Amino acid sequence: PRGNAPYDAVFEIDDVLKLTGIAFSSDQGKALGDLKIRVTGYTPDPGPGVQADTVTSQDGTFAASLPFRREMIVQVYPVDSKYRREDNSKLEIPHGSKEVFVRLMLRPLTFLAVLVTDSSRRPISGALVHSVTVCTRSTGNEYVLTGREKTDESGKASFSVDDGRLTLTAVSPGYERTILRPFHTKREQVFDQPVVIQLAPATPIEGRATDERGM
Repeated sequence: PRGNAPYDAVFEIDDVLKLTGIAFSSDQGKALGDLKIRVTGYTPDPGPGVQADTVTSQDGTFAASLPFRREMIVQVYPVDSKYRREDNSKLEIPHGSKEVFVRLMLRPLTFLAVLVTDSSRRPISGALVHSVTVCTRSTGNEYVLTGREKTDESGKASFSVDDGRLTLTAVSPGYERTILRPFHTKREQVFDQPVVIQLAPATPIEGRATDERGM
């Protein structure tokens, strides 16, 4: 299996799987239309997997067909980075089934804006910002949510936020690397203002290379 998407089913037949389902928001319970869904399948044996993309209708329903082989693991997840799958449950499929229905419960993500500036508070475009969040689920299990974005012409970048402890790091040529002290975030938190990361000019180092004779 590849990626961080949860397992939906383990199949032990050679056929074509017809997968249907519905995607809905976990916070409001409403159907999510015009949302791109990806279905992937992998086997324990080395070799390429199979993949099918589809788009939900206005009522949130979707359908896809996927050729699969024995012991194939099928995963279903949204392509849109504005949503994350809420559940991690494994869908048990009776042996010999050719059709399966999936309820895809998705949580809208909250985004945090980051502004990178120099010591004069002028925005720095093209700065590379890393985000690392150590998140805790309701079960107590931890996972790491990471992001890597470059700032735009206004010096801004944005990252999805979850319950956890967030660390931001910014680097740019000609400036010293800056790491912000970790701070706690909540998935329902509203950020009215961007987090500002100020980069100091890099200190130039001068020297002269010589051989063993000092020349």
